Amino acid sequence: KADSIWFATRTGVSRYNGNAWQTFTGLGSDSMRAIAVDSTGYIWAGSTDGLFVYDGAIWKNLSIVPASSGSSNVERIATDKKGIIWLDTDYYIYTYCIDTRQTEKVSDILPSVTDMFVDKDGILWVTTVHGVKYYDGNIWHDFAMADGETDVSVNTMLIDRDGIKWFAINGEGVSRYNGKDWQTFTTTDGLSNNVVTSIYQDRASNIWFATASGISCYTQ
Repeated sequence: KADSIWFATRTGVSRYNGNAWQTFTGLGSDSMRAIAVDSTGYIWAGSTDGLFVYDGAIWKNLSIVPASSGSSNVERIATDKKGIIWLDTDYYIYTYCIDTRQTEKVSDILPSVTDMFVDKDGILWVTTVHGVKYYDGNIWHDFAMADGETDVSVNTMLIDRDGIKWFAINGEGVSRYNGKDWQTFTTTDGLSNNVVTSIYQDRASNIWFATASGISCYTQ
């Protein structure tokens, strides 16, 4: 599992280890929507048929989304260091505790979730087409963007190792917030496209952006 890159696809889960590809099928309908790696190296994959987990040997389907939710579709997954798996379904957000194997609903319907991210303190951040929200373990809060706006369409986000927040504003590039000042990067600054769908920080602390026109990298 180490040093592999994992992909959720419409025909199963694929893994690239730097030399060869391997694809896992037979996971329900194989229509995978999300993928994440937890702190122990287990692979979690969300699909139209619920949640699957891979321990390095076999895949298991975990029926943890209650039937009362109205859907078994798992759209997004986030993990934290405490062994909590966060799941965004069609209607609600749930947590699944690996140790206790308990599922808990932590939200009512949120407006058009686009991504989820758990920071180093275990705070869940959710980007939506109507702004960014975060969950402190008890209640939800709106996060004010530049100029104090809260109703902003955000595709995804990242909090880097220095605590700097990066937000992909739909069609408007990337906004960077250091806790005091905002800075925006667009194609004028070298971003390959103003539509950014994913943000990643590598081991060398470079920030990578997947855009509608390719990959861009920000070096610090």
